[in-house]
Amino acid sequence: MTTWWTDPTVSGVGTGARTDPYRSTASIVPGAGDVIALKCGATYREQIPAASIAANSLRIVSYGNGALPIVTGGEIIPAGSWTLTAEAGVYLYQLPGNTGGNVTESGIPMTNVLWVTNLATTAPLIPVGGFSYDYTNGRVYIRPTLTIGAAEYEVAARKYCILSTSAYAGLEIEGINFIRASYNAIQLQNRTSVDFHDNEMFSVGGNNAGSAYIGNGIELSAGAHGARVYRNTFRDIFDSPITWQLYDSSVSITDGEAHHNLIERCGFYGIEITHTGSALTGSTISDIEVYENDIRYAGYYLGRPTTVTGRGIHVGNPYAACETSRILIRDNRLTQCRWGLSTNLRDCVSTGVVFRGNVAATSQSPSNGRGIFANGNTLFEANVIDGYNYSVGVYGSSAGTFTPTLHNNAFLNAVESIVSDVGAPGTTTLTGRNNVWFQSGQMFRQFGSGVLFDLDYEAVKAGTSLTGITIGSNSTRPTDVMLGADYRPRVGSPVLSAGTKLSGYRRDADGKQRPNPPSQGAYDTARLRARL
Repeated sequence: MTTWWTDPTVSGVGTGARTDPYRSTASIVPGAGDVIALKCGATYREQIPAASIAANSLRIVSYGNGALPIVTGGEIIPAGSWTLTAEAGVYLYQLPGNTGGNVTESGIPMTNVLWVTNLATTAPLIPVGGFSYDYTNGRVYIRPTLTIGAAEYEVAARKYCILSTSAYAGLEIEGINFIRASYNAIQLQNRTSVDFHDNEMFSVGGNNAGSAYIGNGIELSAGAHGARVYRNTFRDIFDSPITWQLYDSSVSITDGEAHHNLIERCGFYGIEITHTGSALTGSTISDIEVYENDIRYAGYYLGRPTTVTGRGIHVGNPYAACETSRILIRDNRLTQCRWGLSTNLRDCVSTGVVFRGNVAATSQSPSNGRGIFANGNTLFEANVIDGYNYSVGVYGSSAGTFTPTLHNNAFLNAVESIVSDVGAPGTTTLTGRNNVWFQSGQMFRQFGSGVLFDLDYEAVKAGTSLTGITIGSNSTRPTDVMLGADYRPRVGSPVLSAGTKLSGYRRDADGKQRPNPPSQGAYDTARLRARL
């Protein structure tokens, strides 16, 4: 086993020894079990080549003192390389091909404006401190906050920091800062047993791949079995900071974990587990656990100008001939996400998809904000949803019959409780047991057919309107009607267990659990009592 030492500040090519490090990772010819060491405080303006990590059981680590080493897809563009255009205050830089996607001004991400036809059309849309990228011609246009030369502009010039698609086993990446890639900072396919931990990632994505703007943090694709992503920090990611994603038929991903990550400001999903593409068949994602992550402002990132229903955590698979199974989303904290917990499994084979013990709270939801978006055969259990225009959104299936289930959840401070969308000709029955609905407005808003409700032993705030829905043969039987804004939760209420995860919730006004009956209902289950 060999340690390959690197330092991009040295003058020569180097030999890879500690006393004579390589200037670039491109010089590395690795063997199984080797270590690639990047120098702290240094900036590597390069993509780590696939050939440099073409071996089993590799480690990429930092060494020395100072800030984490930076691997960047960006280039700092000197003041003299910007050209003033005919549009007042707008400057141009020409990239060699479609490699751009994001820009920072003295380290702060600039506001992205999607390119529209030509500069004359787009320029009025670019604010001060903003940019637009003409992906067809590889041109970056900025409207600086200051004069050119008074700030440093770094432009994404490479699509990846790491791209590995060959079949190898074992890759540990620890203590590195990845920034400014325009596509996916790290994309791993067919690489098994990956450990990505204690890293940072900042300002990634925004490239137009020919049909859509994209950009993930770390993307684990087909064959990336056994990946562990933990104790990392992700900020300002165009799409999804962490994603397991399949694009092709007859492929799979299994055995993954994401835990104790901090995610702030992403354009789409904080953590994503999805099948996506065109008419996929025979593909499977299974045995993924996502737990104890802190996700903030999913769907709120100025680097993504398109309006999307960004979601804290999303599990998606719209293909009837594909499978999503044994996915556990537990004990995560979601703050100010446009939507909270979300599934799109209404047509696929889905088994064992569970969201348990998560807290999603917001004070700035958009008009269609939903704390939980439920479809397919999914279970939402003992979650706390605070805020949002709708606590729960449910979508009917386009084919088949599915049952999303709500057990022992607390839904607080939303405008309305449940909204449903059209889903005929299939049938979805939203089943609820032992939930607390403590909010204003009406209980139901039904926009279309294809969705039925079966809600028993619910507790609904007094004064909540139960009109606006045709229940049919199903029933809504509240066990208890809450008394008003000073309601105190009883033993076993999900609100009580939430108090251990999110400030602002207390066991009771007098610090005691409420022993009142009923023994069966929204407030009292043996399982929840055991957790307190």
